[in-house]
Amino acid sequence: MKSYYKYINTLKSQDLANSTSNSDIQTLQVSSFDTGYMTDSLVKRNIIRNLAYSYNDTYNAFLQTNQVGATDSLRSTTHNKLSNPEQILKATTSTHEMSNGKVYFVDSLEFHPWETFAPKITASAINNRARILTGTSHVVRVDDPDSTKVDFSQINGDLRYAWVEPTSNYSKPELDIFLPNVLSTTYNIYLVIVPANISLADSAAETKPNQINVKLNYCNEKGALADIDLGTYTNDTTKVDTLFIGQHTFPVCYAGLNNYYPNIKITSPFSVFNKTLMATYTRDLRIAAIILKPVEMEEYEKGGN
Repeated sequence: MKSYYKYINTLKSQDLANSTSNSDIQTLQVSSFDTGYMTDSLVKRNIIRNLAYSYNDTYNAFLQTNQVGATDSLRSTTHNKLSNPEQILKATTSTHEMSNGKVYFVDSLEFHPWETFAPKITASAINNRARILTGTSHVVRVDDPDSTKVDFSQINGDLRYAWVEPTSNYSKPELDIFLPNVLSTTYNIYLVIVPANISLADSAAETKPNQINVKLNYCNEKGALADIDLGTYTNDTTKVDTLFIGQHTFPVCYAGLNNYYPNIKITSPFSVFNKTLMATYTRDLRIAAIILKPVEMEEYEKGGN
């Protein structure tokens, strides 16, 4: 687990909250902290928090019977749900009866990383918004979604999104989202875009797709800020579209470091003087979330080991 918690003595991130343009972005820097202590503490914490289970009629009941059913799961006392109890219990070498329960001795911890120490990260465009440039932002709650278009399952059913409108005919709106609790591991990155007519009340709204550019800013292993252009994308306006925008390995860990984050920049970069693009695409941004899925999780979901 230690490889997921690689800290460096001097870590930087962009101070977007106090930057009014991309030409004068300020830099935040954290230094002089015990990187070994941080790694050791978080690794041990994420082991311990998954080792205690209380009996409950809804879950964990099979711990009393030792009969694991097809729908059983473990839920730790810290509320982590573990979907593979049979695999976890197969590592048992002995069981000891105690005055208030049982102790299982195991020779390995068969936890899925994404259910314990390396979860999927869903960065809401509302709750994790870092900055709006050359645009006016609205928080839109979808109270009457069109069931033929809506799929907010990837973002935990939160029917809200950030709507960024250009401030003028010439502006190119930008939405910056910071990415919380990023670990030093590899993620597949997704962008969730909402069409203008997602609400039944807006069913007659003019709907054009976006042509947007996405950039990632992060700290490299040498402590310097780096930018990656993740490309330009067009969304499908017939649904809430979850676009794969790339895979990235973060060399350093941000978890536990308050106010220090990598970030994603989303912009409509085309010029208003390009009549073809203006007729085809909207410059308005309707963004629900950025999703970072650990590659191990995706490999498992696709049937890998």
